[in-house]
Amino acid sequence: MNAASGLLPRRLLEVVLQRVTEEPVVILTGPRTVGKSTLLAGLATEFGRPAFDLDRPDVRAAAAADPGFLVSGPEPVLIDEFQHVPEILDAIKAELNQDTRPGRFVLTGSTRYTVLPQAAQSLTGRAHVMNVLPLSQGELYGHRERFVDLLWQEPDRMPSVPVRTCARDEYLNRILAGGFPMILQRRTARARTSWFADYVDLVVMRDVLDIASIRQREALPRLLRQFAAQTGQLLNITKAGQAAGLESSTANRYATLLEAAFMIQRLPAWGETLGKRLAAHPKVHVIDSGLAGWLLGLSATKINSRNPAALTEYGHLVETFAVGEILKQVSWSDEVITASHFRTESGDEADLVLETWDGRVAGFEIKAGTRIKDPDLNGLRLLRDRLGDRFLGGYILNLGELAYRKEDKITILPLSVLWSLPNSPTPVGRRQRHDQRAEHCVVLLRVLIRQEKLSFAIYQHRVQAAHAPESARPRRHRPQPAARPPVPDLCAERPGLLRVVEQLSQPFPRRAIHAPLPGGILYGSDSTAGRVHPPAVGGQRLAGRS
Repeated sequence: MNAASGLLPRRLLEVVLQRVTEEPVVILTGPRTVGKSTLLAGLATEFGRPAFDLDRPDVRAAAAADPGFLVSGPEPVLIDEFQHVPEILDAIKAELNQDTRPGRFVLTGSTRYTVLPQAAQSLTGRAHVMNVLPLSQGELYGHRERFVDLLWQEPDRMPSVPVRTCARDEYLNRILAGGFPMILQRRTARARTSWFADYVDLVVMRDVLDIASIRQREALPRLLRQFAAQTGQLLNITKAGQAAGLESSTANRYATLLEAAFMIQRLPAWGETLGKRLAAHPKVHVIDSGLAGWLLGLSATKINSRNPAALTEYGHLVETFAVGEILKQVSWSDEVITASHFRTESGDEADLVLETWDGRVAGFEIKAGTRIKDPDLNGLRLLRDRLGDRFLGGYILNLGELAYRKEDKITILPLSVLWSLPNSPTPVGRRQRHDQRAEHCVVLLRVLIRQEKLSFAIYQHRVQAAHAPESARPRRHRPQPAARPPVPDLCAERPGLLRVVEQLSQPFPRRAIHAPLPGGILYGSDSTAGRVHPPAVGGQRLAGRS
């Protein structure tokens, strides 16, 4: 279903149905308007039970007057926005003292369960808490994501799995849109800007005040914007508080309230036992990349203007987007996973570290560019060398197009791998293998010509070498392949290019050679001015632009 056409199916629904058969109380918490009420309505339809919405004043008044009567109805009892009447938790506790069968209660709330005063003593050990986050990219476009599952089940498959890559503008649109269902129904920039402004006002001026009374409520939006300026970076509450006109202790308290209302989330530091001086400060991320972009005043036009400050902020926004997409998949994973970040005092880091309950670890470094530099791997190398067999793999997610293994247990992947993996592994036939190799070779050719500005002679050699072998299509009479021209000296001086030429020399279908190369291509050496058209291959030219 299209994102703007109506309700979207949530991957979490099937997980909640499973948890209801295992736990006496399931609590769904998350930001406002992400679909918690929709999930509860789905459960109401599944079980044929009513859902009590405590956002309604009449229902809230009835629940406050007699919470025991409300929780004693037919099971499972479904209660929406339970934080409005915290006394319900004590009534549920009394019920569970008599009967702890699974599937008795399902609650939803827009406030983190752990900050509610009654939470600590009421349902400890009896409630399973699940985070409901904004829509994932797979949920938006009807694709079942399985990246996090593959991390633990088949980590060695990652580089060879086919991936549908995204263009730069597509990444930009996805990141600035975010995952709030309501914002996706607004087509214009003005409508989205108005919605984000109303959303922040609602949460900051209502939900936060429901949690605790504060004196300087007008400072909350300013503080939130300062945290947005730190998204994807180490959290510095003192600095943010000073910029918002707050003392450090007050800023720290308000930061806790903003986190309780699901406006920001902290990513704790990881790796205290590695025997190296490590940073202990958490990172901060705004809960949604679209919300973060609005708080920062970032638009597609501003980013495309190549303003240095805007590009720096966009780099942090890409990290927030990627971390958010991974954590959404963690929320419905069968594995029990903790998330954190890793950073040494010398600056080597991994933007995200996932660890299972039994100690298996996967690390991620996220880049907003397309070129990976050797120092970018240092944090993942340190994790790999120190953890040994516990370290299943390190992944550098970037906005490029290629997926390949850089070195032992470290893989380069396009960011789109998070939502574009095939739903299930299928046997690959001979023709499919030829097609995949042809597409991969064309992508390699395009990227290398664009980045390395290869000479026309090398380009011509590759086309001839790829075109000379027999076609993958069966023929009755197959001509003898023409002799391959020798590899030029430039390739011999560059072992990496030689390997690509040899790979391109393997047979693949002729139709891949006939297809135009998408994207811009500059032919000629660095000293060549102007544009040289490539030769015709099979009666058709390979078109390109610089």
